[in-house]
Formats: sequence, structure tokens, C-alpha cells
Amino acid sequence: MKLLAIQALSAIDYVLFAAVLLISLGIGVFFAILARKVKNAEELLNAAQSAGLFPVSMSLLASFLSAITLLGTPPMVYETGTMYAWILLSIPIVICAANYIYIPVFYNCGVSSPYEYLGERFKCRIMQLLGALVFSFQMVVYMGIVLYVPCLAIGTVTGITVWGTGGLKAVLWTDAFQVGIMAASVLMPVIKGSIDHGGFTNIWNISSEGGRIIFNDGFGLVLALLLSCLSGLVLFAEYGECNPTRIKGMVTASDQILPYYVATKFSIAPGSVGIFIAGIVSASLSTVSSGCNSLVAVAFRDIMDPFFPPLKAQKKMILSKFMGFGFGGLTILFAYLSSFMGAAVQAALGLFGILAGPLLGIFTLGMLFPFANKYA
Repeated sequence: MKLLAIQALSAIDYVLFAAVLLISLGIGVFFAILARKVKNAEELLNAAQSAGLFPVSMSLLASFLSAITLLGTPPMVYETGTMYAWILLSIPIVICAANYIYIPVFYNCGVSSPYEYLGERFKCRIMQLLGALVFSFQMVVYMGIVLYVPCLAIGTVTGITVWGTGGLKAVLWTDAFQVGIMAASVLMPVIKGSIDHGGFTNIWNISSEGGRIIFNDGFGLVLALLLSCLSGLVLFAEYGECNPTRIKGMVTASDQILPYYVATKFSIAPGSVGIFIAGIVSASLSTVSSGCNSLVAVAFRDIMDPFFPPLKAQKKMILSKFMGFGFGGLTILFAYLSSFMGAAVQAALGLFGILAGPLLGIFTLGMLFPFANKYA
């Protein structure tokens, strides 16, 4: 199979990509101007608890759908099959557990952060500190991976080397805008692939013949598939066993396969590649912006407040902004280190398994076993 060469981005692609970045920046600047009236760090980090339902819900969605999901899942399905889609069954279980077990406990205890609960439950501030530190390390490393992934996409479609040189309300409304861009970037390859290969029925048949439809016949029916999984089947229908990563001079990492497909297939439609890249970058920015905000909040509530003398409101607000810059710098550092970790999905799942799993176990132990204490 002959692989196509990547065409240079058009002026429209660059304009659309720049427009998305400028709009995101503009939202941040707008709320930064409004935030001049904010008198303390709590209002800055909590949006004065006045944010509406729409931006909050969209921000949660945007934070969950990171660039790892959009770029990492399709090549995993392409290379290994749809077995990965079984992870979808865990989502309703997790949502129900969070809504009916964990969040009610935090709310009824009146704690300002989950890690404060650990300190109160086990009568040990060290537990609160360790929980906050584990979360902070996990989040910084995860944001580094999330930041690195769109660099691969940009490098693939532009030829540029990967390492070439407002508060919560701004985060919420920026995320709400970015959700729409992300949706477009996910739908584009699925729609284009369906058109090229005569509909999704043919894509499913090609993938089935190639051994990529794998569910072990657990239920006989597939309840739901992420669009990213569908993109993976599109990739298999397009390339089959001719993996672009195995051809010298094409792509070097599996996370670059989807950007390569978009860059070669959508070059005839000016602006479409720009929208795709903007969606990937939006997915990354939404996760990183929300993550930095949460890291600053955890640093204040679970590390500084319990162990250090209280600061004046004005000093605390200034310090929160500098801490945001600091966490951003650490994210860039871990983004560089992420280039040595391999595929993004495996790296992210491994990270959560190592750090988030034990942390979840501690919370579950405290909530479901009344006799548990700091010693056992």
C-alpha cells in the first residue's frame, strides 16, 4: 500500500488554528479583567461559587476528554482491536459510585477538599498531606502527557519539530468553548472515513475480517463505542496491516497515526486540518487549565493551610497566581519527559493505576470500614 505524503497547511488552516487560540486567550483575559474585583484566593479558585450549570458541566466534559482520548485511543483500537472499548462499561459504574458514595460523604462532612476528609477521618494530618502530594504528583505528570500529545499532532501535520520554540471562571468558559472544537475534531475522521469506504458497515466488515472487532462475545451486543474507537476502525479500514509507524519517513509514534490520516485525507478541504489540530490543542488546554487550578487549590487547602501560618487575603491571591505559573512550568518539564514514555494511553493508564488506585483504596477504606484507623 502506498502512503500519501503530507501536504503543507493552507493559510485557512493557520487562521482557524490561530483563531481558536486567540478566542481561548481572549476568554482568559476577559475574566482576568473582571477578576480585578476579586479580593481573595478563594473567590479566584472557586469562581465565587457563582458559575452557571452550562460552563461547569462543559468544563467537566472538556477536562475528561483530553488529547490522550482523542489521539491515543484510535491507534490503540487500530493496532489491537475494539477490546479497549469495554472500558466504557466502567464509566456508569464510576459515575454512580461518585454520585452516591463518595461525593455525599464529602458534602455531609463539610470538607473543602477530599484530602481534608482523610485528615479528619483518620485523625492524622499526615494522611491529608500525603494524599494531596500523591494527587499533585499524579496530576502534574498527567498534564505533562496531555501537553505532549498535541505536540505530536502539530509536528505531524506541519513538519515542525515537537520541541520548537484569570481564575476558575476563565477556565470554565474556555472549556465550554473548546468542547465544540473537540467535537468537530473527533467527528471529522469518522465521517470522512465512512464516506471513503462506503459507509460504516464496510468499515466494520473490514475491521472484523482483520480481527479488530474483539469483545469475547461477552454480551453479544456492543452497548456503546467512543468516537475515538470508531476512528481506530477507520484507520484499520484505511491502512490494514500496513502500519504507518513501520514505514521509514512517515510517522514515528502510534499517537501520530490519526494526525497523519487527517493531514493526508483532508488536504483537499482547506481549513479542515486546522480545525482538527485546534480540537486536539483545545482538548489539551482544557485539561491543563483545569488541572493547574485544582493543583493550586489543593496546595492551599491541604498543604499550606494546615501546616503554615495563615496569609493575608491579598498575599494569598498573589501567591496563587505564581503557583499557577509554577505548576505550568512543571507540566512543561514532564511534557518533555513524556516523550520517553511510549504510547500516551498506556502511559496514562499506568500512571492512574499506580497512583490513583491506592488513593481510591484509602478513601474507600475510610468510608466503608468504620473500624479502620491510621494504623490499619
